[in-house]
Amino acid sequence: MKNQSIKLDCGHEVEVIAIDISRTYGEILAGSPSFEDNVYVYENLKAPERWGKRKTVMNQESFNLDLKHFKKYTVYLWLSSSKSIDDPFQKFDGSELVVVWALDDLFSFSINSLIDEGIKEFNWETYAVNTQI
Repeated sequence: MKNQSIKLDCGHEVEVIAIDISRTYGEILAGSPSFEDNVYVYENLKAPERWGKRKTVMNQESFNLDLKHFKKYTVYLWLSSSKSIDDPFQKFDGSELVVVWALDDLFSFSINSLIDEGIKEFNWETYAVNTQI
């Protein structure tokens, strides 16, 4: 099965390796999220453990600590590219990154539009890390 490829506005082409969607406040059993809950969520925005350790960057608009509540669902998108970043000696095989953002409604989107809205304008060269196979 071939993974979906996306051309970013910066010109870099990336491939979707995996996507994970979970409830942003899934660990809160009762009540409304507080500022402390937001800090906990913010500090623990990292790639799902089953993906291994991966560099993760978040959409700052989705996880601004000035917000009273974050959106209901958190999206983790693992992206990879066969092109490395700033690698003049070609020591690396490619680059990768996990991008995280939030959304309110699971039923009013398509995966393609979700990906386009979440990463289309993303500057890959600024945040991605090089990988070796």
